[in-house]
Amino acid sequence: MSISRSMNVAVAFLCLSSVLGIVQGLWALFFPRQALGAVASMLSETLESPMIVHYCLCQLFGVFSTLGFVLFVVISVIPYRKGKKWAWYTLLVVGLLTIIAGVVLFVRDISDSTALINAFYTLVWQAVAFVIGLAIPAKEILGKH
Repeated sequence: MSISRSMNVAVAFLCLSSVLGIVQGLWALFFPRQALGAVASMLSETLESPMIVHYCLCQLFGVFSTLGFVLFVVISVIPYRKGKKWAWYTLLVVGLLTIIAGVVLFVRDISDSTALINAFYTLVWQAVAFVIGLAIPAKEILGKH
């Protein structure tokens, strides 16, 4: 079975979106903005501190984003490239959940305008690559009987 050129382009866009998601997840996991303050306040405050909650959300998003987009790459390169319908739907759900989680997490951090602007640009490019990667072969994949 020959894989079409449009499918290869779509997979390239999905891999670009995945790389941005993995970088974003690793950044949230290892470099949350308030990490040092959160660790210091963990030693002196209760677990309901907003700083601790933000730190925990960053960690949770980082793990989810990194693992989700590694799965995203595997599904993009193997079954999606072959035109499997279930792969299209799986990528749609995983991609939307991760992008929505990124938007929610970084909107919570609105006080740091530089981080918010950088996250916004990353999320926009990630979302654009994601939509293009799903839209290019959508008719080809979803049109199958």
